Amino acid sequence: MNSQSLCNLACSDSILRSKFGGVYASDELPRTLTGYSCFIVNLDSRAKPGSHWVALAFRNNTCFYFCSFASVPKKGKILNFIKQNSQKLMWNKFATKALRPLPAVNFVFISYTNL
Repeated sequence: MNSQSLCNLACSDSILRSKFGGVYASDELPRTLTGYSCFIVNLDSRAKPGSHWVALAFRNNTCFYFCSFASVPKKGKILNFIKQNSQKLMWNKFATKALRPLPAVNFVFISYTNL
């Protein structure tokens, strides 16, 4: 699924739309949240074809990170973005590979509406 399709899907929900900050390559994340709290990010930089989508949702100084492989960012621009905008990181501990390619959008919606 490409970034425009993910953005259209996330923005099609009236609740999520007001907090959705967009779809980014890992090297294009904004420096700060600027009023938004939910993002979908590809692990690759813009110069690469794209490898895997993850979701970030920020609430109460905590970043909720979702990866369908249950991995956690250990370094790089995504981790820097998380550290700049939160004090705590939480992530899913179990893989959800059966839900691909939409788990990132599902997670962003669930995080915003239920946390």
